[in-house]
Amino acid sequence: MATNLNAKRRAIAKLSPGGISYSNKMCAIVGYIVGERWTQPMITSMRVTSDGFVLAGDDDDPMYNYAPLGTISELRENWRRLLDFACLTARERREVCTMFLHRVGTCPSWCSL
Repeated sequence: MATNLNAKRRAIAKLSPGGISYSNKMCAIVGYIVGERWTQPMITSMRVTSDGFVLAGDDDDPMYNYAPLGTISELRENWRRLLDFACLTARERREVCTMFLHRVGTCPSWCSL
């Protein structure tokens, strides 16, 4: 259990905006998935529509408007590229793929959970 927690912490550190430079949009997405507040406003909910589009919400928005982020296939591919770029170990990758599954509600087939 402690090993998984350490892998999770290492993965989050490797994915943090201090470790990798990426857009504010991607920073908000990654922060949401790993449960970190890296942007303001931050994404506090995410939905995948029946036609495969990803929508993000901010609980600070009293109207609960959801902004489109792209398609789930684009998000999965960008996530894969980010994990490759961050040089995550197999264990770290499993940890963040589990977070992806819990936060987005679907998991890329290559995650091998």
